[in-house]
Amino acid sequence: MDTYNDSIRGDDVIDYVAEDKYSGYSNNEQLASARCKVHKMVDETGNLPFILRLKIGKPYMIRANIDVGDGLVNGAIVTLLRRRR
Repeated sequence: MDTYNDSIRGDDVIDYVAEDKYSGYSNNEQLASARCKVHKMVDETGNLPFILRLKIGKPYMIRANIDVGDGLVNGAIVTLLRRRR
């Protein structure tokens, strides 16, 4: 998978970094420690990587239930139409 992702290039490629929200930390050291632990928890995220390389105009199939409340369920197919603003 990494070989394929590394081969995707061009102006219509987006490197989407996961946006995690953290609360309850009293200093930056605790926050950094929590982030490090979360980034290592790939088993709990359906093996989804921290950074997704996406190409505009290509279809993508979701292979794990990542947010059922938003309708992102296993088997859903979507096409990336534009960059997020």
